[in-house]
Amino acid sequence: MTRGTFVFLTNDAKGNRVIYMTTEFNGGMYLDDDGYGKEVVDRFEEGFDNLEQFKAYVKCFNEENFQYSEKIVWRITKKEIENDTFTFDGVDNFYKFADWSYHSDYYFWYNNTNDDIEVLAKNGVVNINANGAAVFNYCDFMETKLDSGFTTESADFAEEAEIYSFMNAGLTREEAEDISGYSYIHEIRGVYDDIEDYGRSMIMESIGVESWLEGYIDFERYGRDAVDDDGSKLLCSGRVITYL
Repeated sequence: MTRGTFVFLTNDAKGNRVIYMTTEFNGGMYLDDDGYGKEVVDRFEEGFDNLEQFKAYVKCFNEENFQYSEKIVWRITKKEIENDTFTFDGVDNFYKFADWSYHSDYYFWYNNTNDDIEVLAKNGVVNINANGAAVFNYCDFMETKLDSGFTTESADFAEEAEIYSFMNAGLTREEAEDISGYSYIHEIRGVYDDIEDYGRSMIMESIGVESWLEGYIDFERYGRDAVDDDGSKLLCSGRVITYL
Protein backbone atom coordinates (compact mmCIF):
# COMPACT_ATOMS: atom_id res chain seq x y z
CA MET A 1 0.00 0.00 0.00
CA THR A 2 1.56 3.29 -1.11
CA ARG A 3 0.85 5.99 1.46
CA GLY A 4 0.82 9.77 1.17
CA THR A 5 0.55 12.81 3.47
CA PHE A 6 0.15 16.52 2.68
CA VAL A 7 2.10 19.26 4.50
CA PHE A 8 0.84 22.86 4.13
CA LEU A 9 2.80 25.86 5.43
CA THR A 10 1.12 29.25 5.68
CA ASN A 11 0.98 32.47 7.74
CA ASP A 12 -1.63 33.21 10.39
CA ALA A 13 -3.36 36.57 10.88
CA LYS A 14 -0.36 37.87 12.84
CA GLY A 15 2.09 36.83 10.15
CA ASN A 16 3.49 33.88 12.12
CA ARG A 17 4.25 30.73 10.20
CA VAL A 18 1.95 27.81 10.93
CA ILE A 19 1.97 24.27 9.59
CA TYR A 20 -0.95 22.02 8.77
CA MET A 21 -0.75 18.33 8.08
CA THR A 22 -3.25 15.80 6.78
CA THR A 23 -3.99 12.31 7.85
CA GLU A 24 -2.09 9.63 5.97
CA PHE A 25 -3.95 8.50 2.87
CA ASN A 26 -3.27 4.79 2.64
CA GLY A 27 -3.14 3.23 -0.82
CA GLY A 28 -2.44 4.27 -4.40
CA MET A 29 -0.57 7.48 -3.61
CA TYR A 30 2.21 6.85 -6.15
CA LEU A 31 3.00 9.29 -8.97
CA ASP A 32 2.25 7.06 -11.97
CA ASP A 33 -0.60 7.95 -14.32
CA ASP A 34 -3.10 5.81 -12.43
CA GLY A 35 -1.94 6.91 -8.97
CA TYR A 36 -3.61 9.44 -6.69
CA GLY A 37 -0.21 11.11 -6.25
CA LYS A 38 -0.28 12.34 -9.85
CA GLU A 39 -3.63 14.01 -9.17
CA VAL A 40 -2.15 15.68 -6.10
CA VAL A 41 0.85 16.98 -8.06
CA ASP A 42 -1.49 18.40 -10.73
CA ARG A 43 -3.55 20.21 -8.08
CA PHE A 44 -0.51 21.49 -6.18
CA GLU A 45 0.86 22.85 -9.44
CA GLU A 46 -2.28 25.00 -9.75
CA GLY A 47 -1.56 26.42 -6.31
CA PHE A 48 -3.62 27.52 -3.33
CA ASP A 49 -4.46 31.10 -2.37
CA ASN A 50 -5.09 30.31 1.28
CA LEU A 51 -5.69 27.63 3.88
CA GLU A 52 -9.42 27.47 3.15
CA GLN A 53 -8.76 26.44 -0.45
CA PHE A 54 -6.33 23.78 0.70
CA LYS A 55 -8.80 22.36 3.23
CA ALA A 56 -11.56 22.33 0.61
CA TYR A 57 -9.34 20.38 -1.77
CA VAL A 58 -8.34 17.84 0.90
CA LYS A 59 -12.00 17.36 1.84
CA CYS A 60 -12.95 16.72 -1.78
CA PHE A 61 -9.92 14.45 -2.32
CA ASN A 62 -10.85 12.35 0.70
CA GLU A 63 -14.52 12.07 -0.23
CA GLU A 64 -13.74 10.98 -3.77
CA ASN A 65 -10.96 8.51 -3.00
CA PHE A 66 -10.86 7.33 0.64
CA GLN A 67 -13.96 8.37 2.64
CA TYR A 68 -12.10 8.58 5.95
CA SER A 69 -14.38 9.63 8.79
CA GLU A 70 -11.72 10.98 11.18
CA LYS A 71 -10.34 14.51 11.20
CA ILE A 72 -8.16 14.82 8.11
CA VAL A 73 -6.41 18.22 8.51
CA TRP A 74 -4.96 19.67 11.70
CA ARG A 75 -2.56 22.39 12.80
CA ILE A 76 0.75 21.29 14.25
CA THR A 77 3.56 23.14 15.98
CA LYS A 78 6.38 24.73 13.99
CA LYS A 79 9.31 23.68 16.17
CA GLU A 80 8.79 19.96 16.30
CA ILE A 81 6.31 17.82 14.42
CA GLU A 82 5.76 14.18 15.23
CA ASN A 83 3.33 11.79 13.59
CA ASP A 84 4.20 8.23 14.58
CA THR A 85 7.74 7.81 13.21
CA PHE A 86 7.73 11.04 11.17
CA THR A 87 9.48 14.05 12.66
CA PHE A 88 10.89 17.28 11.35
CA ASP A 89 12.22 20.40 13.04
CA GLY A 90 11.99 24.00 11.90
CA VAL A 91 14.67 26.65 12.40
CA ASP A 92 13.91 29.98 10.73
CA ASN A 93 13.10 29.04 7.13
CA PHE A 94 14.70 25.60 7.32
CA TYR A 95 13.04 22.22 7.87
CA LYS A 96 14.45 18.72 7.98
CA PHE A 97 13.34 15.12 8.25
CA ALA A 98 15.00 14.32 11.57
CA ASP A 99 17.07 11.13 11.56
CA TRP A 100 15.80 10.54 8.01
CA SER A 101 12.78 8.84 9.54
CA TYR A 102 9.62 8.38 7.53
CA HIS A 103 6.08 7.18 7.88
CA SER A 104 4.35 7.86 4.57
CA ASP A 105 5.92 6.78 1.29
CA TYR A 106 5.23 10.24 -0.14
CA TYR A 107 5.03 13.71 1.42
CA PHE A 108 3.48 16.46 -0.68
CA TRP A 109 4.57 19.91 0.56
CA TYR A 110 3.00 23.24 -0.31
CA ASN A 111 4.56 26.52 0.81
CA ASN A 112 1.83 29.14 1.15
CA THR A 113 4.03 31.45 3.27
CA ASN A 114 5.54 34.78 2.25
CA ASP A 115 9.08 33.37 2.14
CA ASP A 116 11.10 30.70 0.41
CA ILE A 117 11.86 27.75 2.67
CA GLU A 118 14.55 25.07 2.63
CA VAL A 119 14.00 21.38 3.34
CA LEU A 120 16.90 19.09 4.12
CA ALA A 121 16.08 15.80 2.39
CA LYS A 122 18.20 12.65 2.28
CA ASN A 123 19.59 13.53 -1.14
CA GLY A 124 20.12 17.27 -0.79
CA VAL A 125 18.77 20.67 0.20
CA VAL A 126 15.49 21.62 -1.47
CA ASN A 127 14.35 25.22 -1.88
CA ILE A 128 10.57 25.57 -2.05
CA ASN A 129 9.62 29.01 -3.28
CA ALA A 130 6.77 31.01 -1.80
CA ASN A 131 3.59 29.46 -3.25
CA GLY A 132 5.66 26.55 -4.54
CA ALA A 133 5.53 22.83 -3.85
CA ALA A 134 7.69 19.71 -3.68
CA VAL A 135 7.32 15.95 -3.33
CA PHE A 136 9.44 13.66 -1.14
CA ASN A 137 9.61 9.88 -1.36
CA TYR A 138 11.04 8.20 1.76
CA CYS A 139 12.61 11.60 2.57
CA ASP A 140 14.28 11.84 -0.86
CA PHE A 141 13.37 14.82 -3.04
CA MET A 142 11.47 13.68 -6.15
CA GLU A 143 11.85 15.52 -9.43
CA THR A 144 8.36 16.39 -10.69
CA LYS A 145 6.88 19.23 -12.70
CA LEU A 146 6.54 21.19 -9.47
CA ASP A 147 8.95 24.13 -9.43
CA SER A 148 11.48 23.60 -6.63
CA GLY A 149 15.17 24.39 -6.54
CA PHE A 150 17.39 21.47 -5.60
CA THR A 151 21.01 21.49 -4.41
CA THR A 152 22.73 18.15 -4.84
CA GLU A 153 26.37 19.08 -4.20
CA SER A 154 27.44 16.79 -1.38
CA ALA A 155 29.71 19.40 0.23
CA ASP A 156 26.94 22.00 0.37
CA PHE A 157 24.50 19.40 1.64
CA ALA A 158 26.79 18.23 4.45
CA GLU A 159 27.64 21.78 5.46
CA GLU A 160 24.00 22.87 5.60
CA ALA A 161 23.10 19.76 7.61
CA GLU A 162 25.80 20.56 10.13
CA ILE A 163 24.99 24.27 10.31
CA TYR A 164 21.33 23.67 11.07
CA SER A 165 22.10 20.97 13.60
CA PHE A 166 24.20 23.54 15.45
CA MET A 167 21.40 26.12 15.16
CA ASN A 168 18.96 23.61 16.63
CA ALA A 169 21.31 23.39 19.63
CA GLY A 170 20.99 27.12 20.24
CA LEU A 171 23.77 28.74 18.21
CA THR A 172 23.26 31.65 15.84
CA ARG A 173 23.90 31.03 12.17
CA GLU A 174 27.09 33.10 12.38
CA GLU A 175 28.39 30.93 15.21
CA ALA A 176 27.34 27.76 13.39
CA GLU A 177 29.16 28.80 10.23
CA ASP A 178 32.23 29.56 12.36
CA ILE A 179 32.53 25.92 13.37
CA SER A 180 31.06 24.23 10.30
CA GLY A 181 33.41 21.58 8.98
CA TYR A 182 35.23 21.25 12.31
CA SER A 183 33.12 18.53 13.82
CA TYR A 184 32.98 15.01 12.43
CA ILE A 185 29.66 14.43 14.16
CA HIS A 186 26.45 16.44 13.97
CA GLU A 187 25.08 16.19 17.49
CA ILE A 188 25.83 18.67 20.26
CA ARG A 189 25.69 17.74 23.93
CA GLY A 190 25.68 21.24 25.32
CA VAL A 191 26.18 24.95 24.64
CA TYR A 192 27.77 27.13 27.34
CA ASP A 193 27.93 30.89 27.64
CA ASP A 194 31.68 31.01 28.15
CA ILE A 195 34.68 28.84 28.90
CA GLU A 196 34.38 29.35 32.65
CA ASP A 197 30.76 28.24 32.59
CA TYR A 198 31.81 25.08 30.73
CA GLY A 199 34.74 24.38 33.08
CA ARG A 200 32.56 24.70 36.16
CA SER A 201 29.97 22.43 34.58
CA MET A 202 32.57 19.74 34.00
CA ILE A 203 33.79 20.01 37.57
CA MET A 204 30.21 19.74 38.82
CA GLU A 205 29.81 16.50 36.89
CA SER A 206 32.99 15.06 38.37
CA ILE A 207 32.36 15.94 42.02
CA GLY A 208 28.58 15.72 42.05
CA VAL A 209 25.95 18.42 42.20
CA GLU A 210 25.53 18.02 45.96
CA SER A 211 29.12 19.11 46.54
CA TRP A 212 28.87 22.27 44.43
CA LEU A 213 28.90 25.62 46.20
CA GLU A 214 28.80 28.85 44.17
CA GLY A 215 32.29 30.34 44.04
CA TYR A 216 33.89 27.38 45.77
CA ILE A 217 35.70 26.04 42.70
CA ASP A 218 38.79 27.90 41.55
CA PHE A 219 38.28 27.86 37.77
CA GLU A 220 41.80 28.96 36.82
CA ARG A 221 43.29 26.25 39.00
CA TYR A 222 40.92 23.36 38.37
CA GLY A 223 38.63 24.14 35.45
CA ARG A 224 40.74 25.38 32.56
CA ASP A 225 42.46 22.06 31.92
CA ALA A 226 39.07 20.39 31.68
CA VAL A 227 38.02 22.41 28.63
CA ASP A 228 40.93 21.27 26.46
CA ASP A 229 39.07 18.06 25.66
CA ASP A 230 38.71 17.07 21.99
CA GLY A 231 34.93 17.02 22.41
CA SER A 232 34.62 20.78 22.76
CA LYS A 233 35.34 23.92 20.78
CA LEU A 234 35.68 27.56 21.83
CA LEU A 235 33.93 29.96 19.45
CA CYS A 236 35.05 33.46 18.58
CA SER A 237 32.04 34.73 20.51
CA GLY A 238 33.42 33.10 23.69
CA ARG A 239 30.72 30.44 23.81
CA VAL A 240 31.69 26.79 24.08
CA ILE A 241 30.06 23.80 22.42
CA THR A 242 30.52 20.17 23.45
CA TYR A 243 29.87 17.09 21.33
CA LEU A 244 28.34 13.73 22.11
